[in-house]
Amino acid sequence: IGSTLAEAFVQLPTGQAAAAYRSNSPGYDIAGAGDVNGDGFADVMIGAAHYDAGEAEEGAVFIYHGGPAGGGNQPPVANAGPDQTLMDVDNSGEETFTLDGSSSFDPDGFIAAYNWLEEGTALGSGAVLNASFPVFGQGNHIVSLNVTDNGGIVRGDSTVIRVDPVPTQFIFQENWVNGLVNWVVGGDLTLTAQGPQLGAAGAFLQRSISVPPGTTGLALRYWAKAELFAPTDEMWVQVSVNGGPFTTFETFTLADSDGILHFHGGMGSNSNASWYPLVASTVVLRFESNSTTGLLTIGQVTAYAIIPPPTNQPPVAVAGPDQTLMDVDNSGEETFTLDGSASFDPDGFIVAYNWLEEGTALGSGAVLNASFPVFASFPVFGLGNHIVSLNVTDNEGIVRGDSMVIRVDPVPTQSIFQENWVNGLVNWVVGGDLTLTAQGPQLGTAGAFLQRSITLPPGTTGLALGYWAKAELFAPTDEMWVRVSVNGGPFTTFETLTFADSDGIPHFHGGKGSNSNASWYPLVASTVVLRFESNSTTGLLTIGQVAAYAIIPAGGSIRAWSAR
Repeated sequence: IGSTLAEAFVQLPTGQAAAAYRSNSPGYDIAGAGDVNGDGFADVMIGAAHYDAGEAEEGAVFIYHGGPAGGGNQPPVANAGPDQTLMDVDNSGEETFTLDGSSSFDPDGFIAAYNWLEEGTALGSGAVLNASFPVFGQGNHIVSLNVTDNGGIVRGDSTVIRVDPVPTQFIFQENWVNGLVNWVVGGDLTLTAQGPQLGAAGAFLQRSISVPPGTTGLALRYWAKAELFAPTDEMWVQVSVNGGPFTTFETFTLADSDGILHFHGGMGSNSNASWYPLVASTVVLRFESNSTTGLLTIGQVTAYAIIPPPTNQPPVAVAGPDQTLMDVDNSGEETFTLDGSASFDPDGFIVAYNWLEEGTALGSGAVLNASFPVFASFPVFGLGNHIVSLNVTDNEGIVRGDSMVIRVDPVPTQSIFQENWVNGLVNWVVGGDLTLTAQGPQLGTAGAFLQRSITLPPGTTGLALGYWAKAELFAPTDEMWVRVSVNGGPFTTFETLTFADSDGIPHFHGGKGSNSNASWYPLVASTVVLRFESNSTTGLLTIGQVAAYAIIPAGGSIRAWSAR
């Protein structure tokens, strides 16, 4: 990424690389590189001893080009809206829903496109979309919303759409075996073997029905035969609600006049044959003729009351906004407050909140504190996300979910110095029992010290220290201290080596995975004195290579990695 520089790569033959690796077991050595590309920002080198760049395991050095804080395009946040359920109260087999993604947003720009899909099939575009969905038995339609921001980043969310069939309650069935009992008739009407037959205009057949409380409609199933219709002839199916006027909800015309019995009522039949008031207690069902020559024979009739039950509405899960923190204490993780308290149930209450990361439980409760690690990969660090889901359960057992993104970025650093003792103890102040060995300065008995004053860049909030050290011959009470003085203040110990570290082997200190973090974090610093000090009787501490970096959370960014 970025321009390739000749200085950005150091190559060793395979044998030398392996020998170098065995001698110091570096993993990935890190060192200051000055300003390699001349842009005014310090650069850092990181070695990879077994990197393949043309010859197997010849080794390589990568350059991190420092730079000012980068803004970076933040991803948009998609919000497909709450889950929705409707009942097919008109028995049409489908219902129309308003899909509303207008709560989606982009934290550092604007949303350029909204796209709605059902299982990969496009439904339409726009922040708000009206779309029809069929009755799906007791199943759900999973609808996804993808939003694209002005920088081209796409993020998604989903919602559940459900259309339930209308429930019915049986009222009566008439097969005419007892004649016209319970029916009122008038005009040109004859009872045939197939059922009552309406003739000339004015003939009618009607029945009063007391419907159960909560009835919102009448579902009618019947057989009928229309014949001999003139072009203008009509036969009507009508209702009167609670004593009101008759209203026609189905009409037979010449197009139906084929002399054949047909079933009417329900999806897939000749007609729906259902009538839907807003509310009803008593309904009069009426078949009426407006015919000159046409005849209409009514076969078996069955009536059902349509009573949509009070349905439990699903809860709405709100996992909260995406969150990003920086690992300013270099601990490798950060703690976040996951807040699902904005979740709600429109017709009850939420009984359980469960948080998960990719299926793994994190904990429960409306608010949860949880720690997440830095996602790191070489050579680009910390570019991963944690996808966190919240599932809420209402008092009727319905579960709905929402998700959000947690991100932990590594703290940026700026190189200050690297010391390998090739020039002796220049820039260092020493005292007491201290000897400069081939491996580096060696502190002996109590009072020996090695210190250096460091001027830190503006905005520094901490000092990240990486160094090699060998502790040996420690008595049980011996200690060696790594200390700092901030802006002329007293020395504070932030790392202590003890008898437990005294194994006579050089160890790397600093950074995740090493013996210690070896970083110290004041709130504000401009000048720091770094000091290694002995409080030992017999123990010796040899200091190898030392590198120091300023921690500046408000600045510094990975701009380029180059390798040749």
